[in-house]
Amino acid sequence: MLTNKTVASMMWAIGYCGRHFTFLLKTDDDTFNVLPRFVEYLDSLADADAENFAFVGGMCSSGERPDREQSHKWFVPHSSYPGPVFPHHCKVVHFTITLVLLQS
Repeated sequence: MLTNKTVASMMWAIGYCGRHFTFLLKTDDDTFNVLPRFVEYLDSLADADAENFAFVGGMCSSGERPDREQSHKWFVPHSSYPGPVFPHHCKVVHFTITLVLLQS
C-alpha cells in the first residue's frame, strides 16, 4: 500500500519536474544508495527509447500476507485490504519508477 506521502511525492514530481526526468527514485532517509552505479544500471535498461520505457523496481515481494494483529505496527484491517495475500509489489522503503508509469 502506498502512503499518502509517497503518492504526494509522485504527484509533486510530475507537477514540478514535468517531463524533465526519466526515473523517480523514492528512498527512506535511513537507506544508503550508491547513486553512480545505480544511475549507470538504469541508463543501461532504458537505452535509446527512454520516452517509452516502462519500469518499476525495488525490494519486491510476493506471497506476503497482511498482518491482521491489531497491536502490531503494520496492522492491515480487512476494510483496507480484504485479500488473504498481497499481490506482487515493491516495498515502499525504496523503489524506482519511470515517468511513463507515473503518467499512466
